[in-house]
Amino acid sequence: MDRDPRDVMVSLFHQITGRFGNVFEYRGNLSEFLRDDYFGAENLKRFRDMWAIIVGDRGFFRVSYEDCHLNVTSVLRQILRYYEIEVSQAQLTDAIGRGSLANMKKIEASMQFPEPWLRYRNNSPKVRQGAVGAFREVLDPADILFLNEVFGL
Repeated sequence: MDRDPRDVMVSLFHQITGRFGNVFEYRGNLSEFLRDDYFGAENLKRFRDMWAIIVGDRGFFRVSYEDCHLNVTSVLRQILRYYEIEVSQAQLTDAIGRGSLANMKKIEASMQFPEPWLRYRNNSPKVRQGAVGAFREVLDPADILFLNEVFGL
């Protein structure tokens, strides 16, 4: 799964300062976070570069978060074909409904999910916006320019 790294950085900031705020105790703002030696964009860039090599060398099937937003049914059908898994249209439709952002938010808010990863932690949700391009709403132009330079966008 690939996702616009600018959206990844915003999401990571919220995870580190919200859900895991008591673990990492990061106190900087978002702009500082993007440039942080440990959490920042340069480390994500290195990881993405390594992952691109692995995916390319091994021929793994690539899926983008953005494509899932455009047509999740088509993307899931491609994944199922890749893994040679057959499911009916009814099963696929049911899975898409259960895995929807709205349903995940509902499950999380119920505090009834059996595993801790889909429950509030430190009063912060796991499921936030799930939007494509939401970085534009929270990053200032200088931060967007910085990330575009780091990631070659």
